[in-house]
Amino acid sequence: MKKTFSAFLLSTLFSTTLFAQWEMVGNADYNWGPFQIYTLSLYTETGSYQENQRPLMLSFNFDKPVEGKSFAISLIKEIKSINDEKEIQNWLSALQKIFPDFSPKDVLSYIALSNKGYFRGCSRLALNFTPFSQYF
Repeated sequence: MKKTFSAFLLSTLFSTTLFAQWEMVGNADYNWGPFQIYTLSLYTETGSYQENQRPLMLSFNFDKPVEGKSFAISLIKEIKSINDEKEIQNWLSALQKIFPDFSPKDVLSYIALSNKGYFRGCSRLALNFTPFSQYF
């Protein structure tokens, strides 16, 4: 009974993303010198982006090995201007704990729902990692 209830809770939590028909809005390559490190892609259910639209998914497709802690630092550097320093440090600490080291062909996705967000593709799934959701 406990397993059935747990499965039910998980299915309701992820039901929006399980049945979402993701369509790509666009993508961009992140390069360091001559090396392509990853491709970043944005997806919505319609294939177009509108402010405050949910759900949406941001995916990183890695082409080179990247240490998880280093990736967290570079991600925070990119969004540093949108929040206060104390909160940024809290985000950095949380991300460094959940991000594994990435290998070529690994995919990390951030899914923003209307009231929460989470990462998919991490060894330790970060449920309710909402800080980023409000900035998409």
